[in-house]
Amino acid sequence: MLPTCLDHLWLYARLASTRVSFHAVRRALDAMIAMLQSGIAALGRERSRRAEEEKSVWFRRKNPSYFLGQDRKLITHLQRCQICEAVAVTCDRAVAEFVEGTKERERSHRHDREYGLCMRHLAHACVICHGKGRDNLVSMHVERLLALRDRASEALSESSIGRRSAPEDVEDGFWRDALYRISGWM
Repeated sequence: MLPTCLDHLWLYARLASTRVSFHAVRRALDAMIAMLQSGIAALGRERSRRAEEEKSVWFRRKNPSYFLGQDRKLITHLQRCQICEAVAVTCDRAVAEFVEGTKERERSHRHDREYGLCMRHLAHACVICHGKGRDNLVSMHVERLLALRDRASEALSESSIGRRSAPEDVEDGFWRDALYRISGWM
């Protein structure tokens, strides 16, 4: 599985071997060439279809900018990167599994130690989950955010104003927890 998107091509260029990077770039170039060739062929078919439509008595003229946008879509339609697709599927499955697990823990009242989700994945889970399950998920997340805010207030009041403490000095991994909660990764 080789990438075709900009982000993953750069990642391969930085982290993979030179040979693998060249193969990835070659595959991306092949995909772009195929995309342009099929786009130009589709553009020709679309223009001939439009010419046939203009002959009809029911034809209604459209704004030229509309056709420009449609033509641009035909030419530049590129398949989604396989790695991006795999990541999206994995994210969907993981969030769905988390939501299902939350429902199970809700029945057994065992979600006290549950970490939760970062903001991006919480938004994704809120789309999947409905009703009371979504409300419980959001309330659990708000509780965790309030607890982090309280820890931040405690850390600020305990540290001296004249000395700036490094994130490692703050008690109990507060920085790590806050960054995971906000962004999902560091």
